[in-house]
Amino acid sequence: MSLNFDLTKITDFRTTCYDTRTDPPPSGRSEEAAPCPECEGSCEIVGEGEARECVCFDCDHRHKTFRVFVDCSPNPWSTEPDAEGVYTRMTAVTYVLIWKSMALDLGTIEADNVDEWVLRLRLHGAFHGDDHGGDLITTDDDGNRTARPVTREEIEAHIGLTTNVATVKRPKWLTSMSQSHDRRRAWEGRAA
Repeated sequence: MSLNFDLTKITDFRTTCYDTRTDPPPSGRSEEAAPCPECEGSCEIVGEGEARECVCFDCDHRHKTFRVFVDCSPNPWSTEPDAEGVYTRMTAVTYVLIWKSMALDLGTIEADNVDEWVLRLRLHGAFHGDDHGGDLITTDDDGNRTARPVTREEIEAHIGLTTNVATVKRPKWLTSMSQSHDRRRAWEGRAA
């Protein structure tokens, strides 16, 4: 079953749910020189285009072996600008809230269930050993990653978000989380 969502009921959803920029976004692709095949030393890339090559810092050996990294971000920038020349992507917060709706068994964000979202986000992190500082991991244009929890204010800004997830009452959700935790612990015990 697909996860469907609607952002249009969120106040000012175009600015709350989307990042925009007018300059072309980073390509999401980067390269680095592979270690030297002769001495395993560190190399740097020199030259441009077809003349590019790697030069070893240690033995001056030259080779053309590169490591290519591709950004597989789940919320990439649009590849083409819109009619006004603007590139867009869904904000990391919006993306996380949409996908967390399944883990939290909460289908909507409404004024009267913000407390429940906050509680379940924290409990979910505690049950699953949240060791990265939060539900939200963002990467800036320089590739620096930061982890933090989604804030109450960010959840409140998304009041109106709806998904096709069926909302489950807290006692049933807690039972499900507890059973999931027990299954995980049993599996980890077998793997040890």
